[in-house]
Amino acid sequence: GVTYNDGTLQSSAPVGRNRIINGNMQVWQRGTSFASGTGTLTYTADRFAVFATGASVAATQVSGPAGYKYAFQITGAASNTNAQLYQRIESLNCSDLSGATITISVNLASSSPQTVGWALQFPTASDNYTSTTAIGSGTWSVTSTATTFTATVTNLPAGVLNGMQLIIGANTFGAFTSGTLTVTGVQLETGTTATDFENLQYGQQLALCQRYY
Repeated sequence: GVTYNDGTLQSSAPVGRNRIINGNMQVWQRGTSFASGTGTLTYTADRFAVFATGASVAATQVSGPAGYKYAFQITGAASNTNAQLYQRIESLNCSDLSGATITISVNLASSSPQTVGWALQFPTASDNYTSTTAIGSGTWSVTSTATTFTATVTNLPAGVLNGMQLIIGANTFGAFTSGTLTVTGVQLETGTTATDFENLQYGQQLALCQRYY
């Protein structure tokens, strides 16, 4: 905490509590507009990838809601059968999470009401996602009003020492044929309570992203 001159103590959360990198969609080293592949991951905003089946979807940088400069927007397409947003967390950043409780928070809005799915998985080999095991999943009821949704997962399995991936799926991982889903403020932290989004300075965030770019 921080002690002020009047003797009061202000508690403070540790820097680095968010295991997601670039969760506020600030860094876009590859560009700001993409067409996803089909059946493969397409990296877009730094550390984030889109996966689609049936038909490609558009992934673009847009202005964010209050408190966020940018957001990530997926636009549905005719014949699409699945549209998902991924981030994989390196195993070195999960070394303390076996048995832990974590809370996920995501700011979401959609052009029309939809149920958005989330899933958390670990790979069966360190940082190798050829096969994965489910940890937890759930849904959020999203509307056109940007809202921060949360989910808590308790007693993470030892397999998270291999890393983790967080997946956000439009229309409950079903077909996404029209409209938009807008995502920002993605955070994964230890504990049972979602804290305010951790805003790093841009230079710090860029340096974290450059490790993988």
